[in-house]
Amino acid sequence: MDSPALVRTPRQVAELLGLSMPALRRHAATLEDVTGQVLPRGEHLERLWPEASVEALRTALACVHRQEFTSVGDALRAQLQPQSPLRS
Repeated sequence: MDSPALVRTPRQVAELLGLSMPALRRHAATLEDVTGQVLPRGEHLERLWPEASVEALRTALACVHRQEFTSVGDALRAQLQPQSPLRS
C-alpha cells in the first residue's frame, strides 16, 4: 500500500530551514515562478510544501550560502530547469 507523500506546513518548513515566515513566502513565490507550478494550498489557503519542494529550497539556500549563486532564484533555476543542449 502506498503511503501519501509528506507535505509540510509553512511553519514547519520555516523552522526546518531557519527562515522567517516572510522570507519563506518570498522563496515560495520564487519557487512557483521558476517551476511555473503553484504549491498546493491548505484549508486556510496557506501554501503546503511537498518534500521535493522543501529539498529544492534547502539545496538552493545552501548554494547561495556557499556563494555558488547570488540569489535563490538563480540556484533554483540551475537545479530545476533542464539545460538546453549546445548547438553547433
